[in-house]
Amino acid sequence: MRAVITGTGMYIPEMRVDNDAMSKIMDTSDEWIRVRTGIEQRHYAAPNEATSDLATPAARKAIADAGLEPSDIDYLVVATMTPDYFFPGSAPFIQRKLGLEQIPCLDIRQQCAGFVYALQIADALIRSSQCKRVVPRPTRRWFPGATRPGRWQPASIQDRYLMRSSTRTP
Repeated sequence: MRAVITGTGMYIPEMRVDNDAMSKIMDTSDEWIRVRTGIEQRHYAAPNEATSDLATPAARKAIADAGLEPSDIDYLVVATMTPDYFFPGSAPFIQRKLGLEQIPCLDIRQQCAGFVYALQIADALIRSSQCKRVVPRPTRRWFPGATRPGRWQPASIQDRYLMRSSTRTP
């Protein structure tokens, strides 16, 4: 049995910051950013939005995209370096917001590679037949003033994936 991605979902914070706003706090310009990156604007989490607030709607969309209900989920894996709190991390908050208090959940603290590690853990849970449906969730949250007052830090789109078992052979 192998694992396959059966649903995806995302959430984008409402606050938009364009390149002109960036040029007011650093030595850059809209043209310089656009030519080198193609980026015209980015989305930021509001200071009162926690990682779990951003990830929960993305998880709901991934579950719905897979044609499932939250009650169909067996395990939640969260990969982030920006948890709601240092302890506990974001997984139990997302678990509660999704109404999944009865399933196991865990946080792994990784940056970019967290996505791959979350998929690997989900795949191992499915291949071992311990679970049938796992939501691996890579995410990060940044907000205005995250590092220093007056400095902006980007908020990533919160992506969610739903993996399930498949009886198809590779």
